Amino acid sequence: SSAASDVYKRQDRDQRYVRHGGPKTEMQRAFIEALDAFHMALALGPAGTGKTYLSIAKAVEALDAGEVQRIVLTRPAMEAGESIGYLPGSLQEKMAPYLRPLSDALSDCLGSKLIADGTIEIAPVRYMRGRTLNRSFVAIDEAQNCTHRPIKMLLTRLGWNSTMAVTCLLY
Repeated sequence: SSAASDVYKRQDRDQRYVRHGGPKTEMQRAFIEALDAFHMALALGPAGTGKTYLSIAKAVEALDAGEVQRIVLTRPAMEAGESIGYLPGSLQEKMAPYLRPLSDALSDCLGSKLIADGTIEIAPVRYMRGRTLNRSFVAIDEAQNCTHRPIKMLLTRLGWNSTMAVTCLLY
């Protein structure tokens, strides 16, 4: 029991809330540097390595600095091979579970700040067709679940003065 209480008293564990989290590993640092240097950066890695969170933190930082005018967060509407047609509710209600990880990371970065004027948009991949995303930070999450046509369509949406972060889970 004293050993268990010693674990909880460890002083080397930083538990402070940080609004703009920075990279904790060399690979995360390389991803952030790539986002700073290039218009498009790809993050590949196992689950839980911070790909989505760092993308969104960088998007919020760019918006705060006035580097972009909006943030567009997108991911496939469903896992590969699944269908949402049978789920009850409106399209928005059906999509909410798939888009929830993006809104969770966004609320971590922005705190309680809500933007309802379209500055921040969270949408499924299929709603990106026909758009040109200028002056935007675009984060494509879970891109490994996109087939060839949707990923090609997404990559060609990048417009002037924009940055795109593409995250893919490695199994």
